[in-house]
Amino acid sequence: MICGVVLGRIAIAGEHEIEGGGIYYDLTDGFESTSGEYFSARIESSPINSWVIDVTSLDRFGDDGTQYSLANTHIFSDRTFTRFSIASSSDGFFWPRLRVDGSLRHKWFEDKSLVTTVGEGYCDAKDAHEDKWGYVEASYYFRSPFVLQGGMQVNVSDPGSVSSTSGWIAATYLRNEIRIMSLRVGANNDRRWFVGRIEFRR
Repeated sequence: MICGVVLGRIAIAGEHEIEGGGIYYDLTDGFESTSGEYFSARIESSPINSWVIDVTSLDRFGDDGTQYSLANTHIFSDRTFTRFSIASSSDGFFWPRLRVDGSLRHKWFEDKSLVTTVGEGYCDAKDAHEDKWGYVEASYYFRSPFVLQGGMQVNVSDPGSVSSTSGWIAATYLRNEIRIMSLRVGANNDRRWFVGRIEFRR
């Protein structure tokens, strides 16, 4: 599978941001390619709370649909913060009826160059199954304008308690702390994937 994300980001009033971009996944095993676009807006309601409104539309597997999500980031210290999100969708059998995610992130080293994440989630699909998962991720910020990321996720799908494991790595190019371009590749041992774009915040 080959993945790509092209995006643009604009800061507003120094505290808020809007972002938009295109998504492309070239799938194997005879599956049709996935394409789409997304729009995201981040609002800082206080020094320790920010909110993200996200709309993502995809055309994949011969169907199309749009997911809508709301996320909150709460800062406990300059090194530790949490993120909670909830999402639903219209059309698109591959989008969830309901999805909930939560994660805890921590910054390491004196320069906070390494950020690790542990998280879990739940998805109620539009067919007869539901998924629960846990994951770990790490992002390393080099002195040069690049960020290297990687992660692994374990998923259990019911009915049947079918488990799968996936992993990914990504490289991101930054300019003035604004993400310009990202490239992500991944692999797993199951054909079911939740498609999403790369995300990071130092």
